[in-house]
Amino acid sequence: MALIIQRGPTAEPLRILLHGQEGVGKTSFVAACPDSLCLTAEDGGGDLDYARVVLPTWDDLRGAVADLIRDPQGFHTISIDTIDAYERLLWAKICERANCDTIEEVGGGYGKGYTAAAEEMASLIGDLDALRRRHKVNV
Repeated sequence: MALIIQRGPTAEPLRILLHGQEGVGKTSFVAACPDSLCLTAEDGGGDLDYARVVLPTWDDLRGAVADLIRDPQGFHTISIDTIDAYERLLWAKICERANCDTIEEVGGGYGKGYTAAAEEMASLIGDLDALRRRHKVNV
């Protein structure tokens, strides 16, 4: 089989994960991106001037991403600030649905709660990739 070798930059929108402790500038980085929208679980951002929407539940986040897939409203960068905050909200949703106190108890244990959370996260990533491909939006 002959290899098809490509050179040069691709035209794909960026997919970036910023990881760092509080105060290192993750939100500032997002705020500096042109035409960016921040989906956040917490009202914050201090004195930064940037577009943001506070989505206090996992379902709110999923609904907002679905809305943006239909219409990105002129935004060229969509960020989630912070994914660990949304992970906690997801765990709470899974526990509530399973009528359990902790993620470890879901489905009788044995990691079933974590598996359910991983499946939900994978679905979110799939939707964010659809947003990237369909509308050429950086995530």
